[in-house]
Amino acid sequence: MNKIYQLSVAFLVAMVFTFSGMAQTSFFQSKTETAIQLNGKHRAIIPSKFKTIELNNEAVKSFLWSLPNESNIGSSFRQTPVFEIPMPNGSIAKFNVWEINI
Repeated sequence: MNKIYQLSVAFLVAMVFTFSGMAQTSFFQSKTETAIQLNGKHRAIIPSKFKTIELNNEAVKSFLWSLPNESNIGSSFRQTPVFEIPMPNGSIAKFNVWEINI
């Protein structure tokens, strides 16, 4: 009985990590400061501590076009796709997103 319990817990943990990993492709990639092109402009402000990232525009467009419509989600909004945004303190903010017709 104990072996079955351990296997069940291991399976559930594996499933949680699998589905959380599939929630979203990372739209943000780390990038070195030297790889950023300023197009001849001078950088006026240089903070003492920062991290540079790049947004994958095509991946974001594809993600946004695939969002379910508000009328199709009903009360199960927690099952909608998750958009993750890196925050200034290094954490990741997660937002459930869906399309709304205006």
